[in-house]
Amino acid sequence: MLPGVNDVPVVNYLGWLAVAVAMMAALAAAAGPRGMEVDRRTDAPILALYLWTYFSSVLAHAIFLGLPGSALWGGIAMGLVAIPLAVRLARPSPRTRPSPRTRPSPRGRPERLGQR
Repeated sequence: MLPGVNDVPVVNYLGWLAVAVAMMAALAAAAGPRGMEVDRRTDAPILALYLWTYFSSVLAHAIFLGLPGSALWGGIAMGLVAIPLAVRLARPSPRTRPSPRTRPSPRGRPERLGQR
C-alpha cells in the first residue's frame, strides 16, 4: 500500500503501469517512424486532453473525492510528464529553420538537395 492510499495494493499500480507501457509500445510500433514527428497544431487536441486529465484528476481526488493521498501520488506520477509538457507548450515554438541539406523551393517549402 502507498502511504495515504490504504485501499489499493501496490501490485494494482504496477499492473496499471505494465498495461500502460505495453499499450504505448504497441501504439509506437503501429505508428512507425512517423509517430516520432511533432506538430503542435495536429497534436494540440491530445496534448490538451492529457493536461486536462492530469489537472482534473488531481483536483477531483483532492477536493471532490476526499482522497488527498491519491491526489498527491497521482500528481507526482503524472506530473513527471504533465508539468514539463505544460512548460514546453507555454513557451513559444522555435522557428523552423531549414537544415543544411535543404533549400527553399519555389513553392515555399524546403526541398531536399539532390531531389526534385
